[in-house]
Amino acid sequence: MGAYYFLLLAVLIGLIYPGYGYVSAPQARKMLELYRNEKRALYLSTILLQWLLSIAVLCGMWYFDRSWHLVGMHWLNNPWDILSLVFPGLLFWILIRQIPLRDSELPRMQRYYGQIMLMMPYNERDYRTSIVLAFTAGFCEELLFRGFLYWQLSLFVEPALAILLTNLAFALGHIVSGWRNTTYAFLLGVLWSLVFYYTGSLWWAVLSHILLDLFSLTRGYLLTQKQETTGL
Repeated sequence: MGAYYFLLLAVLIGLIYPGYGYVSAPQARKMLELYRNEKRALYLSTILLQWLLSIAVLCGMWYFDRSWHLVGMHWLNNPWDILSLVFPGLLFWILIRQIPLRDSELPRMQRYYGQIMLMMPYNERDYRTSIVLAFTAGFCEELLFRGFLYWQLSLFVEPALAILLTNLAFALGHIVSGWRNTTYAFLLGVLWSLVFYYTGSLWWAVLSHILLDLFSLTRGYLLTQKQETTGL
């Protein structure tokens, strides 16, 4: 029974979830362009969906008595390890928020962010929600893709192919932010998968994912505010 449950979840996470993201990307981009000052609904729907899928995985691992080592989450047995993700993340966020964005940085940052600017928060309320999204994505996406989906695929194919397929699915889920960001997501995903493969733990992948998202969202938000005030 457990094997069928996990297989169904793997199909949902590895095929249906990224497939829907790919198909709906053009419409989502149009909505983001039309309502660029209102991203909160998109952030909240992503947070809800990722936590629902993660809870389904975690409950399945518990109910069917599977080892947390299989998905690299054995460190969850220690509550202090969970706090070790939250506290560095919050401290990093506070520090990044205090670093001013100079006018001389604007052209370079505008080129760097490119199409992903559509995903950046434009107001303080959206920004606060995006911080919750950063912590959610850092934990849930690592559990769902680098941990769970890789484990399921590795039951049928070689580890190298499992890593490739896992991160193709992960990258397709980012297609709405443009092909360049999708490529970055794939390459970073492969790196995090290799860290998991050689260490057996997702702790470093989760922490670095959280910090990277906090940095990108905060600097992106500061850039949108600069653009509003300078008219660039």
